[in-house]
Amino acid sequence: QQAAKLAFEIERRLAFIKSNLPSQNTVKPLVLALSRFSDIYVAGEGSIEGGIIEAAGAINVAEKVGIHGHQTVSIESIVAMNPEIILITQEKESAEILAQDLSSHPALTNVPAIHNGRIFFADPTYYTTLSHWNVRGVEESAKVFFPTNFKDITFYDFSSPGN
Repeated sequence: QQAAKLAFEIERRLAFIKSNLPSQNTVKPLVLALSRFSDIYVAGEGSIEGGIIEAAGAINVAEKVGIHGHQTVSIESIVAMNPEIILITQEKESAEILAQDLSSHPALTNVPAIHNGRIFFADPTYYTTLSHWNVRGVEESAKVFFPTNFKDITFYDFSSPGN
C-alpha cells in the first residue's frame, strides 16, 4: 500500500512539472552537471543527473557532446561545452568553493553560465542516488531552468511512511 502511494505521488509530481514546462517550441537551456573531487567530473548520457536535467526540460550538454556516464573533463572542455547553466552536485561547502573557483577562472569568463552567474548548488540527495528523491531534483531543476514558470510554486519533500 505504501509503495503504491509513493508511485502515485511520483507520477503526480512528474506530470505537474511536465505540464508547467514551456512549449516544445521553446529553446531549451544547455545545462552541465558537475562535481569536483580530485578532478572535475561531468554527468553525461545515462547518468542520474542527466536524466533529471532532461526531465526538467533542459538539454544535458555533456551528453550532447558525446560524454557517457561520469567522466573527468578539463577547463577547456567546459569552455567547449559552453553551458548556460551549471549545477554543482556535491555537498554545499565544497560546492561553494568549486563555484568560486569556476567563477574566477580566466578561461571561463565568457562561458554563459559563468558570465551570467547561473551556477547553482544541487543537493546531492536529490541528484546522485537513484531513488524517489530524484523527483525533488527534477522539481528544483525546473525552478532553476524556468523560473517564471515555477516562480510561485513551493515543492516539498516526500512524507515519511505512514504520514
